[in-house]
Amino acid sequence: MVDRVVPGIIAAVIVAIFAGNVGAILADPAAFGWVLVVVFLFFVVTYALGEGVSRLFRLRHPEHALLTMTTSARNAPLMLAVTAVALPDQPIVHAAIILGMLIEFPHLTVITHLLRRRAATPASVAEAAVAP
Repeated sequence: MVDRVVPGIIAAVIVAIFAGNVGAILADPAAFGWVLVVVFLFFVVTYALGEGVSRLFRLRHPEHALLTMTTSARNAPLMLAVTAVALPDQPIVHAAIILGMLIEFPHLTVITHLLRRRAATPASVAEAAVAP
């Protein structure tokens, strides 16, 4: 029951934050655009770091997937709640967290697809057979 309510609550918080601060966000659209760029780059860099570390340490697919998903996922709803209380008059900060949340879910879906596709390649199957 609670699992079904959480997405609605998160959506309501997002709408309320944007609705309450739309004036401040529209007053400086360039800053809002930069926030969007930075959030996007965050996800690109975390994915690249996970890939690099996985290759450097020659991680098997399960460990590689775990590292990649762990470094890519954030606890955005908790970050949003804490930030809204700690920094109530910072709509750009709230927007950055919300944009991160909105980008995070499709980002994790794409990573899952990439990792599953990589797991299905013959090199990954051979790697799993050789692993202890």
